[in-house]
Amino acid sequence: MIKVNRSPVAPPSLAKGTYQAKDVQEQLLLDFNGKCYLCECRDMQSIVTEHLVAHHGARVLMLDWNNLFLSCSHCNSVKNQKKYEHDIIDCCIDDPEKLLNQTIDDTTGEPLIETIGDSLKAVNTANLLNDCFGKDNTPYRKAEAASKVKAFKVVMNELYKKLLTFREKEDDLRAVKGMLDRRHPFAGFTRGYVRSHLGDYPELKDCVLLG
Repeated sequence: MIKVNRSPVAPPSLAKGTYQAKDVQEQLLLDFNGKCYLCECRDMQSIVTEHLVAHHGARVLMLDWNNLFLSCSHCNSVKNQKKYEHDIIDCCIDDPEKLLNQTIDDTTGEPLIETIGDSLKAVNTANLLNDCFGKDNTPYRKAEAASKVKAFKVVMNELYKKLLTFREKEDDLRAVKGMLDRRHPFAGFTRGYVRSHLGDYPELKDCVLLG
């Protein structure tokens, strides 16, 4: 999960009573850089409009521009549990990088999300994100989670390779900076990795600064 700059102006269709219209979907795709706000995957098989706070039919929440997020169907289904209806980090308001340590499990090479501090939002969001990457209570969810982990490993392996050569190759330096940009898939993890290894890559400090 990464900080997102939401457009301050709500799409017109929301005032007309619908959040599934073309202008809403286009603006969400633009604002969220085409990534699921939870797993940060851009290669989404199915895209849905997610409500951060469950609306349960309440039109105020259903049509609230600030309550609408871009999600893949897998993460949306994982989040559709009562325990995740409230107290999840709003990445358009709070910076997830200040509340979550998004790392790599040294044993499996898979995503690992831990909390920074003990706020309820941080704890709930860490649990949710770990579920998004590891939920296996049904064969479909297990397969979808495995697909996300595979995409994650591709990005992280590419980062590792470029970090070995970016000091000698200008193209690789540009590639590393691109992977540390918040718009890049899994940026919360690429930035988290470099930030935790700044002793090895001090010249990349400016690329992973927190606001």
